[in-house]
Amino acid sequence: MADVFISYSRTDSEFVQRLASSLLELGRSPWVDTAGISDAEVFPQAIRTAIEESDAFLFVITPAAVASRFCEQEVTYARTLAQRIVPVLWERVPDDEIPEEIRNRNWIPFTDREDYAASLARVVQALDTDLELRREHTRILVKALEWDHEGKERSFLLRGAELKAAEGWLARTGPGADQASTALQRDYVLASQRAATRRGRIIVGVSLVIAVIALGLGVFAFFSRNQAVSARNQAVSSGNGSRALALAAESQNELSADAEVSVILAQDAVRVKPIPQAVAALRQAMDASALRVALPTVAPEQCGFESGPSIAYSPNGSHVAETLCTGELVVMDSANGRVLLRRHVATQDSAVAYDPNGRLLAVGTNLGIDLVDPTTGAVLWRLLGHGEPNALAFNHAGALLGATTNLGTTVWDMSSRTPLFSRSDPDNDRTLAFTPTGGLLIVGTGSAYTAVMAADTGQIVHLLRPPASQLPNDGIVDPIALAGHTLVVGTSVAGPTDLSGVVDRWDTRNWMMWGTWSTVTGFAFADVALSPDGQRLAYGLDDGTGGIWGYPPTGGIGAPEEYSELEGQTAEVNNIAFSPNGDRVVDTDDDGTARVYFAANPWLASLSTPIETCGDEYFFPSDQFAWQQDNLVGIVDSGNDTIVRRWSLPSGRTLPGSVVLSSDGAATCAALSSDGRLAAVWNDDEPTSQVRVMDVDSHRVLLTLPALPIDGVVFSQDGRLLVVNDGHGGLHTTTLSDDRTTVSHGWPKTCGETQGELAPSGVAISDDDRLEAVSSFCGVLRVGHTGSRRPFETFDEHEKIGGRIAFNPAGTRLALVAWDSSATVMSVATDKRTLELLGHTRFVNDVTYSPVGDLMATTSFDTTMRIWNASTGQLLQIDHDNSFTSVPLFSPDGRYVVEVNIDQLLHVWPSCPDCQDPSALLAASRSSVVPHLTTAERAEVVAAGG
Repeated sequence: MADVFISYSRTDSEFVQRLASSLLELGRSPWVDTAGISDAEVFPQAIRTAIEESDAFLFVITPAAVASRFCEQEVTYARTLAQRIVPVLWERVPDDEIPEEIRNRNWIPFTDREDYAASLARVVQALDTDLELRREHTRILVKALEWDHEGKERSFLLRGAELKAAEGWLARTGPGADQASTALQRDYVLASQRAATRRGRIIVGVSLVIAVIALGLGVFAFFSRNQAVSARNQAVSSGNGSRALALAAESQNELSADAEVSVILAQDAVRVKPIPQAVAALRQAMDASALRVALPTVAPEQCGFESGPSIAYSPNGSHVAETLCTGELVVMDSANGRVLLRRHVATQDSAVAYDPNGRLLAVGTNLGIDLVDPTTGAVLWRLLGHGEPNALAFNHAGALLGATTNLGTTVWDMSSRTPLFSRSDPDNDRTLAFTPTGGLLIVGTGSAYTAVMAADTGQIVHLLRPPASQLPNDGIVDPIALAGHTLVVGTSVAGPTDLSGVVDRWDTRNWMMWGTWSTVTGFAFADVALSPDGQRLAYGLDDGTGGIWGYPPTGGIGAPEEYSELEGQTAEVNNIAFSPNGDRVVDTDDDGTARVYFAANPWLASLSTPIETCGDEYFFPSDQFAWQQDNLVGIVDSGNDTIVRRWSLPSGRTLPGSVVLSSDGAATCAALSSDGRLAAVWNDDEPTSQVRVMDVDSHRVLLTLPALPIDGVVFSQDGRLLVVNDGHGGLHTTTLSDDRTTVSHGWPKTCGETQGELAPSGVAISDDDRLEAVSSFCGVLRVGHTGSRRPFETFDEHEKIGGRIAFNPAGTRLALVAWDSSATVMSVATDKRTLELLGHTRFVNDVTYSPVGDLMATTSFDTTMRIWNASTGQLLQIDHDNSFTSVPLFSPDGRYVVEVNIDQLLHVWPSCPDCQDPSALLAASRSSVVPHLTTAERAEVVAAGG
C-alpha cells in the first residue's frame, strides 16, 4: 500500500517526479501513474485500487490538471472514500475553475521555486497528521471494498482483535471531511458485529460438545502440522501472485505509452509468478512492441552545423553504418547491433550513405565528404569544399553523389570525383533523392516548396508546392523520401496555435499530388522514409517520437493505417531509413541512440482472393474454409465460377489445381466439410433451392436434396452429417452414408437485417455429432439432439446474441457472439454462463475453438482478432488487422489461425506462440527489450515496482 496517491496532469510530470522522489527520500511511499491515461480509456481499475489503498490523496493544482476529466474522476473517487485530500499549488488557476473538493481546502504552494524545501515539509506534516487513524481508515476501507465486491460474503467479515480495532476506530472518527467514515465502512463493521454475535451464540451451544471431541484431536496432530506447512506455502505463493498481478496490471497500463517498458514489467511479473495474467500481459506487450535491437548508445549530441547523427543500411541489409558528431564512423551488424568497425574519420561526422554495390561509404564531415572503405574504415578519397553536408545520396547506378550542405546543393561525378554543379541555397538539414533513372534530383527545402532539378546541371525543373489548404511554415525544412515513382514530402504546416506535420504523396511520373498520407499535430517532421515498394511510410518527429504507416496491399486502395509507433527516443529523430527488404526501420536521434524496429505486417502471410460472400459481404460463412494437413482450402469467386482453391501455410503460397464447383455466377453459395473433400452447393438467389453434395476432387455429385428455403448449411466435423437450416424453424439433418434425412421443428427463425439483407443464423454441430444448436439475431438460441423432433433446451436472456455459435470439442460448452462487444460461453448441461469474454470494443461477429479446445478465437468489427484461454476466459493475445475481421479458423495442429477481413484478405497468424509455456515466452521476449533504456523509461520501470 502507498502512503499517498498523487493526482496530476501528464504535462506536469517533471515536477511530480521530483516531488515523488523527495517523498521517497523522506521515507514516504508515493503512488504515481507514470503511464498516464489515454483519452479513450475508461477509469482504470488500477487507479481505483491505488486510491483505495493509499492513506492520503495529493492533488497537484495546474491548469492542465483541473481541466482533465481523469483528474476530476480521481478527486471524486477519493472524496467518495473519505480520503485525506492534500492540495498542492504548482501553477495558479482561477478559483472558479478548481473542483470544490480541492478549492475548499488549504493549499500548499510550490509557486515560490526557491522555497521548495519549506513547502515539502508542509506536505510531509499534512501527510503525517492523524496518520495512524487514517491508516486504520485505509485498512478497513480496503477490506470493506473486498467484502462488497465478493457479494458481502461472510468469510470476509472482521473478527476478534480486528473487529475490536475497527470498532475503536469508528468511535474516534470525527465529522471532518478527512476523518469521517464512509457508509460502506459503517455497514461493514456493523455486519461484522452481527456475525460475531451469531458466532457467540453458536459457540456457547456447542462448547460442551467440542470439549468432548477435543480429547480425540491429538490423533490428528501430525496431519494438522502438515496442513499448517501447506497453508504457509500457499500464503507465500499468494503473496507472489499479488505482486505478479500488480506488475501485470502496470504492464497493461504501459502498453499505449511505451511497449518496451510494458515488456519489462511483464517479464518481471512472469518471473515473480507465472500466473495467467502475467503470461498474457507479456504476450500482448511483445506483440505491441516493434523494437528489435538497440545499437550502441553514445552521448547525447548535435553536430555543430545543425545536424545530428546519421545512419544508413547497406544494400544487402546486413549492416548499418552510423556517423557520430564525435567524428566516428561505426559499422554494425543490423541483426544484433554488434560493432564490426569503429573508425575516427574527422572532427565531426553527420551524413552517411552507401553506394549501390555496398563497397563505398560517403561520410559527411566538417570539411566536406570522405569516401571510405566500409570494411577497413580507410579513407580512399576526399571531396573538399562546397560546405558541410547534412544529407547524402547516390543515384541508382552509383555514378553520381548528391549532397545538401549548409551552403546549398552539390552533385559530384564519381568517375572523376569532381562537382557537376553546386547550387547556392543555404537551407540546413535538407534531404534529397535521385529519381530511378538518375536524371533528376529531388530536394526538400525550408522554403515552402520541394525542388526538382536536373541531376547534371542543377536547373530547376519543377517546384512542388503543397495545396492552398496547407499553410507551410517557412524556415522549417520539409524532408522528402522517394520509392519508385512515389514521392512523399513532410510538410510543416503553421496552425492557429501550433505546428503540424502533414505528409503529402506525389506521383513523379506526372508530378501530381495524390493526397495526404498522414498528419500529426503539435510537432514538425524531422525525417521521413519510404519502404522499397512505396507502401509504407516511416517518420520521425522533432520531439523524438515516430511511427510507421502503410497502405493496404491492394494496389494502394483505401486509407492508410498506422502499423506501429517507434518508442524509446527522447530527442529529435535526425535520420530514419528502411532496410532494403522493407521489413525493418532504423533511426538515429540527437539523444545518442539508434534503434532497429520491425516494420512489416504482423501476420505471417496475407492471401488476397475474391471470397464468395453468399450475398453478405460482412459475414463470410465459417464453413467456407477447411484444412487438408498443412494446406488451407477455401471457396472463392473467379469470374462467373465458384471454385475451390488451396494454399500452403504458413507461407501463403497458392497451390495448383483449383476445382470449379459452379458456373452459376454470384448467386452460388457453397460450404465445405472440415477436411475440404466434400462441398455443398446451392443458389442463394432463389426462394428455394436444391443442395448438391459434391466430391471436390472428382467433381462428382453424390447427393441432391429436394428444393427448400436455405438459411444455412453446415457439415459435421467428421463429414458424416449435413444440416440445412430452412430459416422457418426447421432443421434438415441428412446422414450422407445412406441419404436419410430427418426434419425437426421448433428452431429459431431467421430475423434481423444487415445491409438490407436478412442476417444469417448460426448453426453448429458438436464434434461427436450428438448435439445441434441454432441461434438467430433476434436473441434466440436452442439446442437439441441430432435428428430429434424438437430442441430440448432454450437459453434465456440472450437478447444480444449476434448469430454465430460454436461447440467446444467436448460438446459441453457453447460459445456465442453478441452485439454488446462480448462473447459468452454457456454450459450445455446447466444453461448457465460459465465465461464472458470482454475486451472487444465493437460487435463480435465470430467465435471458434482450437482443435483440442484449450484456446478460443474471436473476431470483431473493431478490426482485431483475440485469442483467449478457453478454460478461464483470460485474454492471451490481440492481433490487429486493418479492416473488419471474420471467420477465425485454427489449423489442425493449433499452431496457426486464419481470419478473413472485409477487404477480401486472408491473414495467417501464429496462434499465441508460447502462451502455454512461460519459460519459452520469457526467452522469446528478450528480443523485445534492449539493454539501453532511456532515463524516462528506467524511471517508469522503477516507479511501477519492476
